[in-house]
Amino acid sequence: MEVRNKYIATKNPIDGAPNASDFCICEELISVKLPTAGESNSNDVVVVRNLYVSIDPYQINRMKTHSRSHNVFPTASAVLPGQAIEAGGLGRVVDSGNPDFKAGDVVSGILNWGEYTVVKGGRLLQKLDTSLGFPLSY
Repeated sequence: MEVRNKYIATKNPIDGAPNASDFCICEELISVKLPTAGESNSNDVVVVRNLYVSIDPYQINRMKTHSRSHNVFPTASAVLPGQAIEAGGLGRVVDSGNPDFKAGDVVSGILNWGEYTVVKGGRLLQKLDTSLGFPLSY
């Protein structure tokens, strides 16, 4: 099943204080149901419905034309205009081709500023133990 995924992106590199006009809401069609093993290779992909994302001050450096941090930290690489912005986040697995994750799992990791994130290989995802009943709103 395909859904329209809305995500936030920059329009252009931001070299001053950011304004709402520097950002746009983009849409893309994504599949939230992976093919079965007999149909095609699901490529170890995990589809996550984002619940929360962190908007951290360091991310402004990622949106600049040039920043020394672009080459120092893999998580601080430059964000290209139109590209989904990645950040730490919390989400619920919708479907998974990765044996470590199943639909309904709550995960934390690097997610997009958007409704869904397609994570290849479960990269940097960590499954959270929800058995204690701790509310996700905290």
